[in-house]
Amino acid sequence: MSIDFDIESYDGAESRFIGFLKCGNQKCNEFVAVAGKAISERQFYVSGPEPFTEEEDVYYPIYINPPLHIIEVRKEFPENIRKDLIDSFGLYWIDFDSCGNRIRTIIELLLNIYKIPRKIKNKKNKFGPISLHKD
Repeated sequence: MSIDFDIESYDGAESRFIGFLKCGNQKCNEFVAVAGKAISERQFYVSGPEPFTEEEDVYYPIYINPPLHIIEVRKEFPENIRKDLIDSFGLYWIDFDSCGNRIRTIIELLLNIYKIPRKIKNKKNKFGPISLHKD
């Protein structure tokens, strides 16, 4: 991917950036808009006869559009599930909790599609809800 950023510094140590990424895949060649924060990090090296410092900007994306596909979006999934999954990719950069909630909703939709029961017998031989976070 090629990268070309305009950086606007506010306090010297942390700045904001906006830019475009271009997919290097010849089949794609799509542009992606990205915005976020850049933090200037300084490394101090004590090797050789003279110590030296090196400064580098580290970029943290907060907004990416269209969202990068974090996992494969299968064509056989229904359109509403594919759309929700792609929407969750955009939330990943902004709010992990919202991203997780969107994925939980997708899992519930898949449980309905594949008619997987929502309740199971527990240790007391009573029916209770299936938890997604337990083995």
